[in-house]
Amino acid sequence: MLQAAGRLALRAVAAVLLAACHACSPDAPLGVDAGRRTPRPGLSIATIGSAPDLVNINFDNDTPGQPPSTGGPGQPTSIFSFFGTSVRVQASANGIATQPVVLTAQGAVQFAGVSAGFAPVAADVVRVEATVSFDRVADGWFLDTTAGSGPVLGALVTRLRMTEFGEIQDDVTRTRVGTYSPNQPLRVRVDIDMSAREWAASIDNEFDGFQDDPVVSGLPFVNGPAVTPTVGSVLAGLLVLSGGPTAVAYDDIRAFVLPSVVPVDVDVKPGSFPNSINPRSQGVLAVAILTTDTFGASTVEPTSVRFGPSGTEAVPVHSALEDADGDGDIDLLLHFRTDSTGIQCDDSTVMLTGTTGTGAAIAGSDSIRTVGCR
Repeated sequence: MLQAAGRLALRAVAAVLLAACHACSPDAPLGVDAGRRTPRPGLSIATIGSAPDLVNINFDNDTPGQPPSTGGPGQPTSIFSFFGTSVRVQASANGIATQPVVLTAQGAVQFAGVSAGFAPVAADVVRVEATVSFDRVADGWFLDTTAGSGPVLGALVTRLRMTEFGEIQDDVTRTRVGTYSPNQPLRVRVDIDMSAREWAASIDNEFDGFQDDPVVSGLPFVNGPAVTPTVGSVLAGLLVLSGGPTAVAYDDIRAFVLPSVVPVDVDVKPGSFPNSINPRSQGVLAVAILTTDTFGASTVEPTSVRFGPSGTEAVPVHSALEDADGDGDIDLLLHFRTDSTGIQCDDSTVMLTGTTGTGAAIAGSDSIRTVGCR
């Protein structure tokens, strides 16, 4: 364990390193250890619809053994390497077989990284994902996001930390997000809510999607909202705080703005209540998206709609614009094959998701009662 003076010296050197690579503004304090805490309910966002990428980088077209190319489409904006560190693309590394970039530090308080800037986002939710793998357990920092997007990246917004005990934490509260093992790639997800001024993180160790992985939410910005009015860059980096030579490999770095979800009124089996459904039925099930004073059901793209317990299961086999609830306006009536919905006995709620013709995500739900199960 470092003594107090040693910790202060270490952070002072780290601050100099980060200032040199412009990852922090001069008056922006680094994240401090605030002790563990229980994450409160907060940001936990499912992907609905799609959005253009702000960042989408892999290193497949780079030359192994050389630094990655910069400045072009699908390439990092900048490369940072200080005090004997190296940044090289490798044919494979740390269990990643798809030509990652590898950042190597020979010892403590050494920094290397690649950054990718984008037009700064002041509102909305920015999702960042990357494939990461470490060659050993160590204490250090990785995968930052920062406020700026140009040569001066500005204040830190979010920062993840790996520990010598194999945990991944956020750097401010030291809340555990997940675990890692040497040479075992994992997928990291960070959701940054610029409106709520908080972020969430999740780790997918199995590469089977994040649906079954816990989300740690309500995390505070590293430098606070006063000095981080935007997020404008992903910094795939490595700064070792203690230990010997360490290498981290990155691949498939992506960032995009999550589409806002418009709530819609959904009516299962219009004209009936309760909405009784036999999960064993071989027939079709009618579901209406209703027009309201604030939403027109005719704007929904029928082929984008999905329906079931999670809103991802069945596609419609038929759709029509008609007055489904008798109030005189035009609704969207959809039919789904019951055996494709995934509804099971004792399910009590179903969800519908989709997009409008302009790409806005929609979601709504309704209650059901299952019958014919005994």
